[in-house]
Amino acid sequence: MHGTFQDCAAYSSPLEAKLTYTRKLIASLHDPETGFSGADLLARVDATGVEHVAADKEQNCLTCYVPFHRKKTPSFRNQISYQLEAPSDQDDGTFCERSPQRIAGAWIHEVMHAQSWSLAPELHASGYNANTPVVLCPEDYVAMMCITERVAFAYSGWMMSLAQRQDPSFGEFVTPVNGDMFDYLRSRNTGIHQTLVDAGELSMRTFWARDKRDGHPLTMEQYYQWLALSNYEFITKACLEDERLPLVVRLEPHNFVSIAQSFGPNILSGGNFTVPPLRALDQAWLDDIYSLLHKGASVPRREHLPTFDSALMSFGHTPEGFLAMSKGQGARGDAAALPSRVPAFITGSAPSKPANLIIA
Repeated sequence: MHGTFQDCAAYSSPLEAKLTYTRKLIASLHDPETGFSGADLLARVDATGVEHVAADKEQNCLTCYVPFHRKKTPSFRNQISYQLEAPSDQDDGTFCERSPQRIAGAWIHEVMHAQSWSLAPELHASGYNANTPVVLCPEDYVAMMCITERVAFAYSGWMMSLAQRQDPSFGEFVTPVNGDMFDYLRSRNTGIHQTLVDAGELSMRTFWARDKRDGHPLTMEQYYQWLALSNYEFITKACLEDERLPLVVRLEPHNFVSIAQSFGPNILSGGNFTVPPLRALDQAWLDDIYSLLHKGASVPRREHLPTFDSALMSFGHTPEGFLAMSKGQGARGDAAALPSRVPAFITGSAPSKPANLIIA
């Protein structure tokens, strides 16, 4: 154990106290087989400049990473916000304080997203980024969200497997890949790379919710497909209304590998990812989004779109230069001014009641 609620009393805020516990825990982690050092991870996370804040009551998930806010200057927000209370286990409408261990588990998942948005230029081609000249097409936006969640769940499993050596509760977390599950997967493989690949695959195949549109059970991957389409439709309508739709582009195979970058082995570097098919309901939704794009801006289907790299070149950017430009527009926007009705692009830990988010 690296902290208790009693230890937290000396700090200026409850979140600061719990994050201090998190940093002590992470700093203590080591993986002799791979040479991983928790101190190195902390340095990498700090280098991203990600900000940690307490969430307001209107945030509908317990913890989330928000890369962008389209209404702010600068647009790159790079922020993780944490609810300090969670629904109690009694499921009676009451709330209880989240333990330092729960906040640490959330930190582990969300900083993996901060790592991704720090490393991958493709993730900045979003309609929620007011500083981009290009945006991903709908299919690739969906794939992007699924890849980043695979990475976050896989690497979170690895970190929790190390953390449970300090605190056994990390082996018991209710998450697609907790410490115990990662250790099991690791025992079946000869190295960390394949274990991370398997952990990412398992996370996306885990049953997560039931779709309120047709009652169909959803895997985690299908849930994130739904969420991505919902976000994409919202921001496309907003961009068309503002007459500010950037050039829509498609990704090539190497771009998907780029999206999967992290501080360790790339889970897509072996070519073991194919864009998953959509459910029939979501394929029809995708077709509707393309109709919206064609009607509003004469955007063709994916196969006729320019590539991400070639489009950036036409604007005078390399992918690396585009990433630096997007991140360098400034540090963060004003979180307090975020309109509650605007679902700023969120790729975060799933809320405690995910089925309530599946809305027809």
